Amino acid sequence: MRAPSAPSATLFSTVAPRAGRGIPRGSPTGRRRAAIGSRIACGQKDKLVVPVSHRALRGGALRFDARVGKLLGVAVLYAICGAVSFYSADWGDRFFKGLGLDILTPLPFALLSAALFLRSWRAVAAVPLNCAAWVAAYHIAVQVYGSGGLYFGRAYFATCLAGLAGGLGVALADSICCTRLLAPIRLIAAGFIGAVAGLPFGFSVGNGNVPWVSPCSFAIWQASMGTYLYYVCTQSREGTKAADSPQR
Repeated sequence: MRAPSAPSATLFSTVAPRAGRGIPRGSPTGRRRAAIGSRIACGQKDKLVVPVSHRALRGGALRFDARVGKLLGVAVLYAICGAVSFYSADWGDRFFKGLGLDILTPLPFALLSAALFLRSWRAVAAVPLNCAAWVAAYHIAVQVYGSGGLYFGRAYFATCLAGLAGGLGVALADSICCTRLLAPIRLIAAGFIGAVAGLPFGFSVGNGNVPWVSPCSFAIWQASMGTYLYYVCTQSREGTKAADSPQR
């Protein structure tokens, strides 16, 4: 009677599998495939590094370039809107005298935001709230600048504080249509951007006779705040943390 043969050594062998038909074992491709096979045999599949194809990298770069180009276009639109807002103040003085404020000044910014990213029936409430935020920021600047004290840099302090209030105001107004703006980090960012972008108004206070100063101040603030609001309200919700983006 023939004794049973010993188990095949290759059954429990940890030697890497063959590199593949037609591929020499000593070639770089053969060694790479052999290493992958040995890792799978030893239970190290989770340590494998999956290479990213050049097509995927190129596609991601193209999407990034398209996103940046779109944001630059939005910034240009809001800069033009800022200049229109400045010149609309003259129209407001002509047609709405006696009301004590320039009604038409904040309206272009609010309407452009509604057209670009709000796009909801709730924008009916967001547009007047945007205008109210501008009116509040304007009165804050007037009261702080006219209160006396802080003579050195008083104009910059007043316009910075007004920019902070305006940034928070428009973010809260647009949160009616985009609730992710209510995240604390995004409200802080809105206030910070509004405050920094409001500093050029301090230069325009003492240089009002220069024709380009005030329009540029409006353009800088609206381009900065408008682009930020557009970015937050249009970015993909995939991978967004629940704590960072409150949902209704």
